[in-house]
Amino acid sequence: MNKEKANKVLEVYGKPGFKVKGSNRVITFARQDISDVERIEKLSDEDLIQEWKGLVFLNHIYGQVSLGELQRIDLIELEFDNRASISKRMKELKSWYDMTRKEFKLQEEKGLIK
Repeated sequence: MNKEKANKVLEVYGKPGFKVKGSNRVITFARQDISDVERIEKLSDEDLIQEWKGLVFLNHIYGQVSLGELQRIDLIELEFDNRASISKRMKELKSWYDMTRKEFKLQEEKGLIK
């Protein structure tokens, strides 16, 4: 993965937590950090694609948005760019997204999904 771009993604979404001034309280957020980048890099192509599909379905199709998951999607897509074996499959993944989104909308219109 391009470390410079990955660090930018980590920076833009914000740190996973911080200590409140003048107290022992730590506030944490659902955010990715460098250890998540390392875990993403270690995933097999198929595991990476399956994780991406699950996160994209929940966040982009179903609409249950989580900043931490959107950040992870961005990091996974950076890893896609780094793997020629997945880059070749982007048309297939776009097709999956379009078909899944269309099917979801049809079910929603029929009242099968609320």
